[in-house]
Amino acid sequence: MFTSALNLLGLPSEAITVDSPGWPIITDDVFGNAEPILEECRRAVNLGIKPLLDRGITPVVCGFVGRSLNGMVTTLGRGGTDTTATVLSRCLGADELVLVKDVGGVFTADPNLVPASQKLEELSTKDAYHLSSGGAKVVHDKVFRHKNPELNIRIISKGEGLSETGTVLNGEIPELDILVSNEAIHMVSLVGVGASKSHVVKDTVDRIASIGGIIHSVEASDNSLCVCFTHDALITLKALHELVPRYGLKAISLKENLRLVSLQGRNINQVKARIQELLLDQRVHRVYADSVKVTLAVEQTLVEAVSSLF
Repeated sequence: MFTSALNLLGLPSEAITVDSPGWPIITDDVFGNAEPILEECRRAVNLGIKPLLDRGITPVVCGFVGRSLNGMVTTLGRGGTDTTATVLSRCLGADELVLVKDVGGVFTADPNLVPASQKLEELSTKDAYHLSSGGAKVVHDKVFRHKNPELNIRIISKGEGLSETGTVLNGEIPELDILVSNEAIHMVSLVGVGASKSHVVKDTVDRIASIGGIIHSVEASDNSLCVCFTHDALITLKALHELVPRYGLKAISLKENLRLVSLQGRNINQVKARIQELLLDQRVHRVYADSVKVTLAVEQTLVEAVSSLF
């Protein structure tokens, strides 16, 4: 339908569907959340898309779907249409990609929830990446893993001009950043039925804050509560031990002088694939993972070795 509309307007165009000989999005075979294979996509774009452009024909490429190396139809999962556009832009060496959304840009908060939020004219790709992983719905974080550094992504809404409007996302995210906390942190673990309940978590956090401690992370799950903090370890242990009899818990433990090592970037999936392997190392005491970052609580002796693992 879109191709027909363009042709009626006098703009020669051709529909490219997953069954077309020149289909450009080649993926792995993870059906439902497939990842484009960039080298294969680049080869397919050179064979099927660039010749159309050279002849003055606009290709209209169906988004969200892909084709595996063995010819099976795949889907790209959440953000799949934007991912299709980003991969095509990268393979074509485009300077700018324009994404048309319901909301014409990135705002300081969700404008549907916070009417006073303001639209940003420009945002770094790294900041946008973290926003998307934290729940911002404008662009899925998968898009940024396929964006090349030179590509600007402009987000506009229906009815806006293709340039000078919306929000421009520029720059890149690194292949893999490894950040190590500047100071040693300590970790306490409360275990027992009810340790992960909200009132126990609140009491624990309030007590650490009341004695001047700084909390770096909190993980509550499966009748255990683990908190990484900076403060005098023994003072904190004694203050939190009172919670054991108060809430009928089993015990509290303390691990001192750890470092937090955060890994983030394009290759974060490679790190996630090795989480089980990392947990087998007795010097790794905690692993926290979200869509864009993995954080390890490790002993000092492992800090330098982490870099060589990836």
